[in-house]
Amino acid sequence: MNSMLDMVIIPEGSFLMGADPEVEINAEYEEQPQREVWLSTYAIQRTPVTVGQWQEFLRDTGYVKYFSSYLLPLLIVYPNKEN
Repeated sequence: MNSMLDMVIIPEGSFLMGADPEVEINAEYEEQPQREVWLSTYAIQRTPVTVGQWQEFLRDTGYVKYFSSYLLPLLIVYPNKEN
């Protein structure tokens, strides 16, 4: 890709994910239980990917993803997953 991506390195470590219903009284069932999660070091773009950057990625890589409707928002992108 020709666009410069402003990537940030997130170091490995753990964090609490989910909600503690005793503290967060409006916690949804799907948010429970609160648990410790470990992630390896990864890089993430500082800002959301723009439509232009996504189109450039598609053009440059030949990656193809078929959607049931092009009117729906793009919610999940797996650029490293082979489909």
